[in-house]
Order: sequence, then C-alpha cells, then structure tokens
Amino acid sequence: MSKVMLLSIEGAIATITLNRPEQFNALHPDSLDLLEQYVGEIEERPEVRAVVLRSTGKAFCTGADLKALPRSSEDPHITERFLRRWYRAFNRLAGCSKPTIVVIHGMALAGGLELLMCCDLAIATEDARIGDQHANFGLLAGGGGTQRLPRLIGERRAKWLLYSGEWISAHTAEEWGLINAVVPADKIEEKLDEMTAVLASKSPVGLASTKFLVDRGLSVDLDTGLDMEVRLAAKHIYSQDVQIGLDAFLNKKKPEFIGR
Repeated sequence: MSKVMLLSIEGAIATITLNRPEQFNALHPDSLDLLEQYVGEIEERPEVRAVVLRSTGKAFCTGADLKALPRSSEDPHITERFLRRWYRAFNRLAGCSKPTIVVIHGMALAGGLELLMCCDLAIATEDARIGDQHANFGLLAGGGGTQRLPRLIGERRAKWLLYSGEWISAHTAEEWGLINAVVPADKIEEKLDEMTAVLASKSPVGLASTKFLVDRGLSVDLDTGLDMEVRLAAKHIYSQDVQIGLDAFLNKKKPEFIGR
C-alpha cells in the first residue's frame, strides 16, 4: 500500500505531497502522523529554503476522512483527543520556520481549506474551488477554520463561508486575500518555480524571523508587536547573513546567503 503522504527534497525545495487521489486526498490519521514527521525532518535540513505542499489526483483535499472520525458516546473525550492530534499536526506545519507554499487545484474543502490556511503563501489553478462545507452536514470546523479564516479574510466574509458552506472560485479567493495568485493549470508549475526561486534566494534566518514576527504579532497588541520587532531586529543585525547582505549592497553584487 502506498503512503498517504510523500516527502521529496530537491536542492533547496522540500515538497510534501498528499497521496490519496482515489479519496480526493481526504486526510487519514496516518496523514497527520506523516505531516508532523515530514515537517520535523525538513526543519533538520538546513539546505531547505522553502516548502511546497501539494497533492496528486483531481483535487487538492476534500477534508478529513470522516470514516476515521471517532464518534463513541461511551468516551466523549475520544473525539477531542482526535481533534487535538489534528491541531498538533496542522500547527506543526503552520509553525514551520521555513516559508511554505500550498498549490491548490480542483477542490480545497473543509479540512482542505484549513490545511491551505496553515501555509504562508498559496497559489491556485483557475478551476480551483474552495469552501468550508462543515455547515452543510451539521459539523463544526475542527482544524482551525473558525480561527484562521477570519484572520485571513475578515470577519464578515469568514462568517458567510462558515455559515453557508458555499464554495468560492479561485479568483474570488485571490480577491479576498486567501490566495496569492491564480494561474491557468498549464502555468502552475512555472508560477511555483518562480516563487520558490525567489524564496530560495533570500536569507533563511531573515525569512524565519520575519515569519515569526508576522505570525506572533497577529496574536498580540500593536505596541507589543512593535517592541518584539525592535528586539529581534536588533539581534538579527549581528547574523552572518546580514553582513553578507550589507557587503553585497556596498559592492553592488548579489548576496549569497549561508543561513546563519
């Protein structure tokens, strides 16, 4: 039996691939274990500068494999333990120190939307359709949907998607700030290569610190965030990459960052 999720590393780019095409990449409990494992492995690889999340088959991801959802009334805590396992895996991806890009095609629904939101950047093919869908079956978002979606697209738009279960087009998702770019299906690899090349050319420590400041800053007040930025920027100035960048600027050449 093939793995439900795959990891490949080529040069500076690591790719995690959802691999249950016959189930539209519905997330199996094994998917959660592998997602945690793969992000951990990527963190240990200093040569990796960016992470791509994508999938095989006709759809990106249609959410959780509901056949695996525990529903025993004899142990009401079993479902909470399952969901906390889900949160742990998703948060591992969201907290990855390296920039992450998700590639969306076909459908990204429910848990697929929640997985999309754990990545820093997102690109989609023009035919992609995105939605929450939990409300259509009387369910609640259990993978961060009620928390991440309002932060990304605003309260009113998020509430409508969560309440209605409607799907939106890739172009609407781009307009709302859920997707960075939408391209024809035959141009998606070109767009992905363009974005990963940009990320791979930057300072890894600089990008990691920037990601930390943006993500952490969203959960604190502005004054606290600004103070955090000043403190980290003051320490960051002494990194080797900053010295490389400054020397390159003064000598009018392209910097070759080393990630320290």
